[in-house]
Amino acid sequence: MLLKSLEKFQVKSLCVVPSVLVSLVKNDSLNGHNLSRLNEVAYGSASTPKQIVVQAKQRLHIQEMRSGYGLTEASIVSTITPLGCAKYSSIGKLLTFLHAKIVDVVTQEPLGPNRIGELCFKGDTLMKGYMGNAKATKDT
Repeated sequence: MLLKSLEKFQVKSLCVVPSVLVSLVKNDSLNGHNLSRLNEVAYGSASTPKQIVVQAKQRLHIQEMRSGYGLTEASIVSTITPLGCAKYSSIGKLLTFLHAKIVDVVTQEPLGPNRIGELCFKGDTLMKGYMGNAKATKDT
């Protein structure tokens, strides 16, 4: 169904989760579809093995494979690899309308480079809370 839709609507850019990318790469009927308009695939939501990304780029003849990171509360992708980037395991660069920092999980103090902590975002696209649920908002 996905391959037929990509072909029928001449899709140029596709955003998928890794399991869909794996399905595309392993699909035996891939060569029977004209996907020549498809030139960009963005993937995220879970770690994606480099070999799957490389295979997808080769089998689908994709110019741009872009890895991103986001969260439901941000309502959009928060980071994405720049065009031309071949760092397939990177979460990319922060989008221009967001701010981010890495903090200590316990103290919430900002951490310097090469330190492990929690990635926190700030920006207008982040949700303000759970509608009608003050407890859930407070607990988040």
